[in-house]
Amino acid sequence: MACSMRILFLTRDLIFPSQIAGMIRQKAGELKVVAREEQLLQEASQNSVALVILDLSTPGLNPGHLLPALRKQNSDIGPIVAFGPHVQEGRLTAARQAGCDEVLSQGEFRHCVGSLLDQHCG
Repeated sequence: MACSMRILFLTRDLIFPSQIAGMIRQKAGELKVVAREEQLLQEASQNSVALVILDLSTPGLNPGHLLPALRKQNSDIGPIVAFGPHVQEGRLTAARQAGCDEVLSQGEFRHCVGSLLDQHCG
């Protein structure tokens, strides 16, 4: 089932986004990878966004600051999903407290990314 969706992915990882880009294209979606919070905010202001993915291991990422700014920038923004190393419980907790719709360990995210895309496609 194809849909039109735009996904924003904040990460400094160059390999993993390329692995999921194919899945997103199959669903007639667009993946925009950004490396900094400012880029994410700028992209979110330009068009509708079906899903935001935050890599919590991104240096300088502050979910407590970013999430309110993101929702203010685009009131129709889709779910915000964050993931990070399971050993960095503090970052995972901070993302939950900041209001992420879903917070997963890195392993959980990689395992369920396909179903996440299916869930937010439509």
